[in-house]
Amino acid sequence: VDQSGSMKNADVFGHRTRSRAAYYVIASEIIGKQLHYDLCSSRDVVTLIDMRDSEAQIVVDKEPISWELYNYFVGLAEDPLRPRGHGYFKPALSKAIASLLSTDNANVASYLLFLTDSKPSEGKLRGGYDQSKGMVRAINLLSKKMGNRLTLGFFGFGSEEFPLLHRMTQSSNNCGSIAFCENG
Repeated sequence: VDQSGSMKNADVFGHRTRSRAAYYVIASEIIGKQLHYDLCSSRDVVTLIDMRDSEAQIVVDKEPISWELYNYFVGLAEDPLRPRGHGYFKPALSKAIASLLSTDNANVASYLLFLTDSKPSEGKLRGGYDQSKGMVRAINLLSKKMGNRLTLGFFGFGSEEFPLLHRMTQSSNNCGSIAFCENG
């Protein structure tokens, strides 16, 4: 989840900030629905990685889906101090890939959800060098390795264009995984 300063913007219907909307999507659409419809077990786990500054922070690490985890995400949504600084995609993507690969086997289906509201800060802050090709390449390798056991969801909040998210979606689909991209 992108937690850069722009996630404080208040332009998502029904939410005070983009950050709040992102956490509520996870709480209600991912965790709450799974629990409500009894579609998960204690072996279904969630890892949350915040994208911010030059480091990605693992906030939740392979926690089983539960109502307590749902409430934890609602609490994150209510924290007005979470979004700040810049949003570096590459460190968060690297940690997400490492987490997925640490549990990868033929009997595991994985889901990577990538929520942001803008372009990665890497290009803006490091001499204009575009690191997006490396991120697409990383998604390629992950998708080739995991194939159709991996589903990727890329969500863009706000009115921005999201060319990198669309490229990662197309690349993942071309390499055997299931991917989709939504703007909202």
